[in-house]
Amino acid sequence: MVGVVDVITHVQLGDAGHNGNGFLESVLKTITPGSDTFELILDYKGMRRPRSTDPRRRGPSLWDVYGWQVQTYAHLRSLQEDALPVAAGVVLYLNELHPNERGLGTAEE
Repeated sequence: MVGVVDVITHVQLGDAGHNGNGFLESVLKTITPGSDTFELILDYKGMRRPRSTDPRRRGPSLWDVYGWQVQTYAHLRSLQEDALPVAAGVVLYLNELHPNERGLGTAEE
């Protein structure tokens, strides 16, 4: 299956029901203390995580490209009237959450 998934949601990070959620715990560690109203940009990729460096690739790495993409989303969101400050951007590689028979390698393998 191939496609684009865009999700807009609202989560109360201090909700006790989220205790033990490793992803949310990681996000909380990156947020400025005292910030209680903010937005997170989550970009889902239906692929495995790319290599951090690839000697065959010329120009920016996929890490750079995806980082710029999340920053662009954050900037565009900040231009909307109902926007809250963007506290973080996250890229989730879905094939690592539920690997297929080929395993967890990298996108180039």
